[in-house]
Amino acid sequence: LSMAKSTYDRPGEILAGGSYIFLHYALLVAYISRGGELVSTFVDISPAFASMAFTVLVGGTVYASDESILDNINTGLVMGVVVSFL
Repeated sequence: LSMAKSTYDRPGEILAGGSYIFLHYALLVAYISRGGELVSTFVDISPAFASMAFTVLVGGTVYASDESILDNINTGLVMGVVVSFL
């Protein structure tokens, strides 16, 4: 945001911040939607309830986990993304 502010002043900072928030909100909705869809295929429950269960399960796990464990998981996932492009 500081680069947008220094280049385009306050309106650029607001636009960049809004774009950042919108992008991450859209990603969050997509992950929850797909995660709920996957849960509902394994367990015979409605997709809406499965999305809530997925959110509580993943969110609770992240909240309760140690930072170093999350860092290792994140590193493994990033490596998986890199390998998928090879």
